[in-house]
Amino acid sequence: MSEYNPKYFLLKPYEMVDFEQKLLDIFDDKKEKSKINIYHNNLEISITKLLHGLGVPSHIKGYQYIREGVLLMYENPDIVGAITKELYPEIASRYDTTVSRVERAIRHAIEVSWNRGDLDLMEEIFGHSVDYDRAKPTNSEFIVTVSDKLRLEFSKDRQYNY
Repeated sequence: MSEYNPKYFLLKPYEMVDFEQKLLDIFDDKKEKSKINIYHNNLEISITKLLHGLGVPSHIKGYQYIREGVLLMYENPDIVGAITKELYPEIASRYDTTVSRVERAIRHAIEVSWNRGDLDLMEEIFGHSVDYDRAKPTNSEFIVTVSDKLRLEFSKDRQYNY
């Protein structure tokens, strides 16, 4: 029996109502877990599409660090005031590198994107902070603004889907 790794069991004799309820509980649990996975996967896909649209090249390290930073900021907006104290160290530990390398790689990725990204998309996301003389945003501004844009989009989607 242990090779099947059962999650639930019913002792005989049992009422059909109890059996039905247990089955419904099992499927509700699976449905909830799949919703969470779909939501998380959609979020990661949205981050990737947005970064590609902004011109962040996916072959440089800063791209991975920005993706991770946007995801962390999205999931925990309270760290907005602690980019250097919490966000960078968390990314550095996940990628087994230093905080200064994370910061530098993100800055480089933003600089590259700012010179090759879609200006209309940048205007849409960063608003009037986009300078036509190409003054790029800081690492913090970039990560926070992208995660806020995604938070607004996803909260809008969830409003209409439920």
